[in-house]
Amino acid sequence: MSRKLVKRVERHVSDQLETGERVLEVAKVLPHGGGATETAANVGGAIGSGLGRWLAKKQAEETPEAEATELDQSGDASRWPPLQRALLTLTDRRLVLFDVKGINDKPGTIRAEFDLGRVDGMSAEARRNVYELRVSFADGSAITIETARLAPPGPLIEAFERAAGT
Repeated sequence: MSRKLVKRVERHVSDQLETGERVLEVAKVLPHGGGATETAANVGGAIGSGLGRWLAKKQAEETPEAEATELDQSGDASRWPPLQRALLTLTDRRLVLFDVKGINDKPGTIRAEFDLGRVDGMSAEARRNVYELRVSFADGSAITIETARLAPPGPLIEAFERAAGT
């Protein structure tokens, strides 16, 4: 699926990429805690949304206190905008967050961007119905977002590690 997303991003946002910049990998992301609600809402409208809120609450209750604490969101992480759904795009030069237009996940405008030298690392942890993706920055700040369980962030993390030379 990620190859399709890469092609879609290249096709729709080529005018927002720098000259010669190549898209390496793309992941659909949600705000932290948004995966359960999104999954259930896709299943069944109002009933699904209620179920999603219940699942999100249940997941939060099962998260150990140390993991539930807020990450340091000063510095680079403070530039991360609030979004419902987005496409986290890794290029050979930067990490770019595009907003999403419509139900077909068409990439919109750039909402945030970080030079690869500012991104210290990425890691993921599987949860009940999502993956938590942590993006750490060189200044020590970090942000946690989610990807759907059916779209693991492994390819994005591997592409970042290759691009960063780690």
